[in-house]
Amino acid sequence: MLFAAIDSGTAKRAASSDAVAPLILTSAIGIIGFLYCVALVSFFDLSLKARDSILFAFGITALPLLTVMAQQFIINQIRPEQSRRQIEAINIWISVSWLVGLTLIAILARLLDLGSEAWTQAARTLLMATLAVHAAALLFFVLHRKASRLPLRLPTEPSALASIGSYSIAAMVLFKVDLAQPYFSPFVRNFVDPPFGDTTKLSTAAGFAGAIVGVICIVYFLESFLLRRRSAALPTLQVGALSLSIALTFIAYFDFSLNLEPIHYLTIAGPAWHLLSGGTLMVDVFSQYGPGPVLIAVLAWLAGPRTLGTLQIAVQLANLAFYAIWLVCLFRMTRWKATASLLGFAAIGVLLACWDYGNGNVNVAPSILGLRHLPTLCMVLSISSLRPPARLSIFTILCTALAGLWSVECLVGTLGIHLLCIAMIDLRARAYKRLFTDGALAASPVVVSIAVLASATLVQSGSLPDYRTYLEFLAAYNPTSTFWSHAADAQFLAWMTILLSVVLVLCECWRGVLYQQAFGPHLSPDELYYKFLPMAALVAVTAAYYAFRSYDYTLLVALLPFAALAIPAVLAAAGRLATAPMPARFLFVIPIFIGVSTLTFCWQAMTRAEAPYSFLLQECRDQGHCTVSALLHTLEDTSRRRVLMERTGSYLSDRYGDNPNTSQLVPDAVKLIQREAGGSSVTALLGETVDSELALMYTGRWQPWPISFAYTDALIPSLAARIIAAPVTLKPGDLVIVRPNIQALQMIEAGILQRIQSEYNLCPIADAQLSVDGYHIAAKGSPCPNR
Repeated sequence: MLFAAIDSGTAKRAASSDAVAPLILTSAIGIIGFLYCVALVSFFDLSLKARDSILFAFGITALPLLTVMAQQFIINQIRPEQSRRQIEAINIWISVSWLVGLTLIAILARLLDLGSEAWTQAARTLLMATLAVHAAALLFFVLHRKASRLPLRLPTEPSALASIGSYSIAAMVLFKVDLAQPYFSPFVRNFVDPPFGDTTKLSTAAGFAGAIVGVICIVYFLESFLLRRRSAALPTLQVGALSLSIALTFIAYFDFSLNLEPIHYLTIAGPAWHLLSGGTLMVDVFSQYGPGPVLIAVLAWLAGPRTLGTLQIAVQLANLAFYAIWLVCLFRMTRWKATASLLGFAAIGVLLACWDYGNGNVNVAPSILGLRHLPTLCMVLSISSLRPPARLSIFTILCTALAGLWSVECLVGTLGIHLLCIAMIDLRARAYKRLFTDGALAASPVVVSIAVLASATLVQSGSLPDYRTYLEFLAAYNPTSTFWSHAADAQFLAWMTILLSVVLVLCECWRGVLYQQAFGPHLSPDELYYKFLPMAALVAVTAAYYAFRSYDYTLLVALLPFAALAIPAVLAAAGRLATAPMPARFLFVIPIFIGVSTLTFCWQAMTRAEAPYSFLLQECRDQGHCTVSALLHTLEDTSRRRVLMERTGSYLSDRYGDNPNTSQLVPDAVKLIQREAGGSSVTALLGETVDSELALMYTGRWQPWPISFAYTDALIPSLAARIIAAPVTLKPGDLVIVRPNIQALQMIEAGILQRIQSEYNLCPIADAQLSVDGYHIAAKGSPCPNR
């Protein structure tokens, strides 16, 4: 975790301690600065969510700059060098002591069964004590310098081995301080108490993990040998490894189960169906995910069956494209390209296996990876492909234009990463006049995107896009919203490692900007600003979802961008450790242990019978679907499954039909529509979260009201009122289906029913066997026809 800024491209060789010493010092100052921020925030009466958001925002913005300034101040102001090294030793000892102390508290809390409250109080006491000791040590140092010119006698700073070892052990133990478990780390638990209650396959899982790590090590040594020899076979090996990794990603990681959560998929399925039924995007068709994912859903339905399974296939293809582009980015960030490609393939497996701690499917919602961040990742690749000193290219322009059509969140992330890189490059080059020109040119495609969308909307509907209504979704989906976010678990500390990687990269960038220098053998400026900086910014963008939403396992969204920083750094560090003294080589044990432990968990999670995925392995091994035709036939059958009409085998889908009071709403509504609707319009007011939309989709219809998805439309009061008051005129004979318990109707549905009752006469359809009430429309005051 602490190698995230070590050079992966320079050919210079340096002693191990010289290579990591600046990194350790930067990390120490950064950790102490973060602790001061935590202490300061704790003095204010803030909500837990506000506290979490402030700490995250401080960590990715002000902390790197303050760390570099503090480090440079020590270098410039503290003389002689022996005194400077002593104050550096103070900072390193304080940070190491804090991490060791917090680790011991976690261990004691479990051994003594103290509980989470005692853990939190002890951690808070340690924080205040650590900062008090740090302030006292600095004060004593200053007073001693003024009173005496003799250097202060202090213990020497910890060795690189001790520092990195303590950091790494703390990261493993404090990953999640689960006081209910008797083990000090989830990495240890994989071997002591295997997850999912299956101990019989532990040796197989560990053997598989060890074999994968062994193969990767062999490839690393082979590639290192070819690099030293500058062999002509090296490019072939590297490109072959990348091609193999991408091909295996598409083959091995496609999930045939089509495991989905209907409420999440209806956030794009509902608007897409409304659009295909005559609605106009951004006029009366809205999704909080933006117009881009809705258009992807429309294209998917134009190419295949109009089912949720088809959309899940489209989402998977977007996710697989995300993985492939990420592998290309990773390939470009290190000299050990073949090894990195194999590690990247393994990292994708970790992401899939660890989602919801092995109990979830990363494809379960359309908003996790590809349909949310694909244009942003394309921007990262486009920036890394620029030839310095270029700031823009046709590809960066296209990425920004696409993001402008995709969603506001995607636009902010995509354009923000590009502007950050431009700002850092121009500031480092002291090209202050270019800064505003480059920024304006980078942002100009947004104007084109808005113009294209506005023109298309105006031609189609005679109206301009309603951006105001679309942006009002942010009122519900933001860090201050009790509907969407909640406070983070104080015992889940894994996000600190990811934050530290961003801080270290940004520290190097600020050091180049402010002082035109770097400490030690770090990245070349071109590699730093064009490859590592945009990827670090992507880590911040993807980690923001966890920081603001705060479901702990959602931090995995940032795993691949984080791995793109960590993998090149670990490979470079391994090259340095190979020539280091023997004690330092023990650091090899840390990544190997983490790798074997994590891959052991992945094998157990993804290959068990009740796994949330059905990859090619399970399809062939368990179902006998080993040929292309059999797989395609299975995929077609699975994609046509109708949620709530039949069992899918997915808990997230079937749970909506497990309620005996509502399980028949959708089947009975479908039966009634097919029998009674004919060519008339149908209004479905079933009240459940997904029932109305699914019943209409299964019969090829949509509401006559401008509803995209009633559940999310209701989050915007102005949109809900507009839907209820829409100029809809129902014709005699039109069908209205209502659940018997009208008190359970959603706000929009209740308002529509009230309006229908006030403007029309509802003629009941007698059928005691149905769990829904059906009506035909008649003019107000007109008698109901005899049927």
